[in-house]
Amino acid sequence: MRKFLRTFAALNRSIHWSDLAILVLGPFFGVLIRYALPIAQKLLPLMPDLRQYTKPLDSVLMLVSAFSILYPFVLCSVEERVNGIALSLTISPLRSSGYFICRFVLPCILAGVYALCMELLFSPVDRPFWHTALCCLLSGPTALSGMLVAPVFTKDKLSGLTLIKLSVWLLLAAPALIGFALPTIFQPLFLIFPSYWFMRCTRMADWLLFVMCFFLSLFWIVTGYRLWSRSLKELRLTDSWE
Repeated sequence: MRKFLRTFAALNRSIHWSDLAILVLGPFFGVLIRYALPIAQKLLPLMPDLRQYTKPLDSVLMLVSAFSILYPFVLCSVEERVNGIALSLTISPLRSSGYFICRFVLPCILAGVYALCMELLFSPVDRPFWHTALCCLLSGPTALSGMLVAPVFTKDKLSGLTLIKLSVWLLLAAPALIGFALPTIFQPLFLIFPSYWFMRCTRMADWLLFVMCFFLSLFWIVTGYRLWSRSLKELRLTDSWE
């Protein structure tokens, strides 16, 4: 474990400080749903009642907070894939699994802690603390499961940025919000998305929902790891052939 922590600390030196500006996204969204929306409901009589969407918006707050922590790490992995650092680290004693754990899995813990801080400060929903803490711990793997498309399929940093933005809307926010808003008959269309189950976990303290969310996120992460590892092996063969 100490080896992973040392490698994790060393990899963090490549993070650009400008990328950390996205950390304000969590507090901004928290202030919006905690204070701005209730004020707007009172000042604008014609505004539709959004109180029924409080819990889904609160689940998005956790995902947004986790995303803002994971974003610099995922973006660094895109750069490391493009400039060959990821390839050199995966053929070192660290191997691909060790690099994957240091670059992606360990930041999930930081993402859960940051999401918990945002929940304690801005959450408009009253829950038992254990329920909130468990949901925040799940927010890290859930967010990562949707963000792995960037380091897996990217060719350069620009395409990586585009894929990260698309993954936020298509794989994280859309299943959580649209899956909640659609009638029950259409909700099975979103059962393959971890963010849909995460939204249900934030609404109801059911252990079955927690298990479904965790294992589905784990399935997406393991699948992303295999695709990512395979793409690096193909890149290694291409470089050696050239």
